[in-house]
Amino acid sequence: MLCSSYRATALGGACVTALDQERAARSIEDHYGSASSNTVLERRLRVTTPDLKNNSKEIPITFEDLHLQDRAMGPIPRGYMGFTWSDSAWFMNTAYSSSVCPGVRIGLLNAHGRDITIENNHLFDLKGLSLCTLWAYNAQVLLEGWEKEVRKYATIQAAPRGSTTRCALDYRGVDHVELKAGGTYLVITAITFLFK
Repeated sequence: MLCSSYRATALGGACVTALDQERAARSIEDHYGSASSNTVLERRLRVTTPDLKNNSKEIPITFEDLHLQDRAMGPIPRGYMGFTWSDSAWFMNTAYSSSVCPGVRIGLLNAHGRDITIENNHLFDLKGLSLCTLWAYNAQVLLEGWEKEVRKYATIQAAPRGSTTRCALDYRGVDHVELKAGGTYLVITAITFLFK
């Protein structure tokens, strides 16, 4: 496993306090509801599912095909790209993600600072992901790969604010991935899977 960080563009140096984080999180929840209100939004989003018949195909997920119409963020729809996503897996558009991760139009957010789980009935490899923090200046993210309820892989990755961290992983033959940020808000800009 090789994890590396690269600097994209630094944010404007604004000081973000814990109170700012709390206000913003409460505002997001008040405006968009809880992470469990997924059904109305699902009907408005196009759900993309990869062709699993073509084995050994890398599937990069950048969330660019999710269109919110008039919403700035919302839950990932059930079945998106053939995966089961936890209720805390939300996506957000340019209004938020580009100010945090420069050059990103849409990203995956761990709503309410909760852990994200991604599951599939078929084994897959997690090849890598790119992420950054939303408000914290530096966070430690635990990335876990599981097969049949047995943890096979675990990596702790530092994720700074204002730059995107690319983490190349080689989690082979897993059916469940967990991203644990300990309450810190993250934006995941890309995930690459290889279906078995």
